[in-house]
Amino acid sequence: MKPEKLNTSIKKRYIILIILVLLILFPYIKVEIHTFLFGGQFRNLYDASGWIENVRYFKVMEYNNSCADILYVSDSENEGSKATFLYHFQKINDQWELESWECLWSRSGNAEKFFYPYYPHW
Repeated sequence: MKPEKLNTSIKKRYIILIILVLLILFPYIKVEIHTFLFGGQFRNLYDASGWIENVRYFKVMEYNNSCADILYVSDSENEGSKATFLYHFQKINDQWELESWECLWSRSGNAEKFFYPYYPHW
């Protein structure tokens, strides 16, 4: 095989590998950008359901001008109450209102749903 064909083949493999890695990382990059840009609006809204005492971290999973999905990972003194929640907010009169929520994971084992992109809750 000629050296230029070998180089072309290697370049194609690297390009394919880079594309695959970007496809896998795209949802995480999108969430991090949304959290950076819009996270300030949701930083203190975790107590809207009354289930979360403290938040270890949160991520803005989906966002548009009228609705948003926020992932809150709770952190509590009481080990049994650690959990991950997905809040669905609706914007009403320029205010974010909690529309619904669900518990995705709980240390007590009563919720074991998988959500992508996955963020650790421990």
